[in-house]
Amino acid sequence: MLPFRQAKKPMTYLSVDGGTYTVGLCLFEVDTLTNQMNVIQTHLINIHSHDPRYDYIEERHGNETMRMCRLRDEFNRFLSGIEMTPDLLIYESHFFNVRRPTAAIPLVRFMQVVEDICVENGMTMTTVSPQQMKRTVGISKQLAKADKDIVKKKINELIESQHITYSVGLDDISEHEIDAIGIGFTQMVLDQFISL
Repeated sequence: MLPFRQAKKPMTYLSVDGGTYTVGLCLFEVDTLTNQMNVIQTHLINIHSHDPRYDYIEERHGNETMRMCRLRDEFNRFLSGIEMTPDLLIYESHFFNVRRPTAAIPLVRFMQVVEDICVENGMTMTTVSPQQMKRTVGISKQLAKADKDIVKKKINELIESQHITYSVGLDDISEHEIDAIGIGFTQMVLDQFISL
């Protein structure tokens, strides 16, 4: 009798919609039999509220450094609360917004924080541009600068067409978590794990 062949452990992915106060996360796997992105969970890191534990950092090093420390701690808290370490982290690359030029430096700093977390946890990191994500989920170039509802609508269509499985309604999560789903989906299409 032949021995039972064990299937390889499915890869786990974490996609990140980075920000300086709010960060959307999406933990997922890809089912190679059904060719679907299976969302395990989404999570929103939100550091808008004051946390007195970080006052000493802000007093000595400024608000931006304090935010990076809080984001690092919250990100690590999320990672410690999940059962598996993601094999790949997909980060939405930063872009320069002429309407908010002061956001560019903190976004670059947070990307470095995320890369350091990847190194510390043995995760590989790759990036997806915002434009790639919008085009991959089906947003035309003309609508690319449209409001966030168009991303939500397109992700919902991917759920309805069963390219993505997710048991939570999109009305129950933040726009950052929705973007994180789109970022992960984009990487899976780019890697040809999912075909449209």
